[in-house]
Amino acid sequence: MATVWSEPASPRRLELVLVLAWVILGVALRSWDLGSAALFRDEAETCMNALTILDGGLPSDHFRGQPIFENILVTPWPVSEEFEFRDASYSSAGVVTYHGWLPLYAVAASLALAGVPPEPQPKGDAAVRRIARAARAPAVVFSLVLILAAWAAARALHGREAGLIAVALAAVAPQAVAAGREARYHAAALALIALAHLSLWHCTARGSWRNHAWAGALIALLFHTHALAAAGVALALGALALRARRFAPLGLAGGIAAVCILPWAAWSGFFGQLGAQPAARSLVPFPGGQLAYLVDRPWLALGALLALGELAWARRGGGARRAALAQAAPAVVFSMGVGATLYVVFQATAPAASYFTDRITLLLLVSVMLGGAVLLAAHLRAAFGERSLVAAALASALVVAWLAPRVLLPSRDDDHARALEEAAAFVRGRGYRSGTRVYALPLEHLPLTVAAGRTVQSVAPVRRSFLDEYPGEVVILETVRRYPLLSVAAVCAGAARAGLPLTEDAARAWRGRIERELVRADLAGRVAAVEPREQPLPPWAAELAEGRRAAARAGEGRGDFVRQNPAVFGAYPARTWAEFWPAFFYRFVDPDARSGERVNYAARVHEGRATILDSTWVVIECPALGQGGGR
Repeated sequence: MATVWSEPASPRRLELVLVLAWVILGVALRSWDLGSAALFRDEAETCMNALTILDGGLPSDHFRGQPIFENILVTPWPVSEEFEFRDASYSSAGVVTYHGWLPLYAVAASLALAGVPPEPQPKGDAAVRRIARAARAPAVVFSLVLILAAWAAARALHGREAGLIAVALAAVAPQAVAAGREARYHAAALALIALAHLSLWHCTARGSWRNHAWAGALIALLFHTHALAAAGVALALGALALRARRFAPLGLAGGIAAVCILPWAAWSGFFGQLGAQPAARSLVPFPGGQLAYLVDRPWLALGALLALGELAWARRGGGARRAALAQAAPAVVFSMGVGATLYVVFQATAPAASYFTDRITLLLLVSVMLGGAVLLAAHLRAAFGERSLVAAALASALVVAWLAPRVLLPSRDDDHARALEEAAAFVRGRGYRSGTRVYALPLEHLPLTVAAGRTVQSVAPVRRSFLDEYPGEVVILETVRRYPLLSVAAVCAGAARAGLPLTEDAARAWRGRIERELVRADLAGRVAAVEPREQPLPPWAAELAEGRRAAARAGEGRGDFVRQNPAVFGAYPARTWAEFWPAFFYRFVDPDARSGERVNYAARVHEGRATILDSTWVVIECPALGQGGGR
């Protein structure tokens, strides 16, 4: 195919104008209102790791003098008086090894540029959102790399038509946009996976030493971002090079990757952590468990089968369409092969804690976009001939028109964000004295630490004996919703049946009162006192409350965590966040003995005073030993 510079100016201008337009749109979708909500659970984990970099130069296992807990609890910590376990995300050298360092240092640099100190003391929502905006900004930059890399890779695979379709997909695909708005490693991983596709294709088509050197460098960068993706790309490169008998260039790529990985791995304690987390493969039934992702997404499996069927049909020859598909076949098979390799590596090596289906999507997204772009471009070439570039331009516009409305207002869990901000403001406003231990249910302790301006520790790894015997004040935040959210419409309907018409604002107020009374009933007998004081419900509202209890018993509003991660939840099914945290964090240390009435803080809260927040999260403030709580 002729290069871009030898073709007429008009197609070249059309391509560049559209690429620029989709790049601008993609960046705008990701950067718009980045600080609209406080950092959610995993984002706060990344932010705290980045803050330890600002403090000591390395992503360490302590923040504000307290250990960081973010993962399944499996490693006993006998020397600690307070904590029964240590977090296996950190090596014996006290540094992060579970997550790659490249995104962490990118977030640290962004926080430093925004003037965020190593131990921020947020005062109000504006300060919290400034931190969130700075922590998420690197994802937008990595997303720019993804969009351009997807264009370059698809263009290299099958020309301008494929490039235009791929750049549109990368700009507006909902999964890519969501990753590009999060303070996580996802955007960096997608960008590097796209660059890896481009590099591997050049290694296949050209096989030069320079191409393999770039591939080795990309594998190293990917390792320091997403180790499983790096292993998949390395395996794909090895298979391609061995098939072409390019042993020496493969050795160069491997040498570059090894020099950039092995010294760090030995120094950081990475090798010692490899077996710290149980592998998912031993916990997921074979082969049904490994195929569950495709079973739940039949469109993906069907699309792959149809693509392979079309390529097999094209091999028989004859006709413009078959010729166009035959020309595209190597690129489509290449993309599918890389995606399949990443899928197999994930299934074979992913720890149980990471075996969530969304993380498989992260690995496959680029391969699906590139393979789909090439296949569609081949059909357009067959159908429109010399006008295929114009057809591809229209196709990219249709892709944008179809997908962009789904991400123009990036969705977040507003109910959860409001609950988090309310709890953080409560903790900030209390001004707890020095020595007060503040704990929250795991995962929520991370964003609360960032947003509240003080350490909020996970209660999961704490020894029961420490909580029972600690002489100072103890605060426990139960950060879960216990019942399915009651709709405003249901409140209005219930009141109307009792002859009490309500405005929407009045209905919201009644909803809050009903939900607080439900939570109050749950707290009965567990704590010494509850605020706000009891407000008996009228019959119509009591009927709605009983309906919520019945809905909870029937499973209404529950998620299916078993489908999301069968490795963890297969033996301990969880369908609500209240069930999630003990099943996840105690999965390998007897959840039944550590949850429900046997939770580690159960005895300590008997003398506590509970405050039910508007979100229905609960703050239990336990007095120092000997002071009593009073009823």
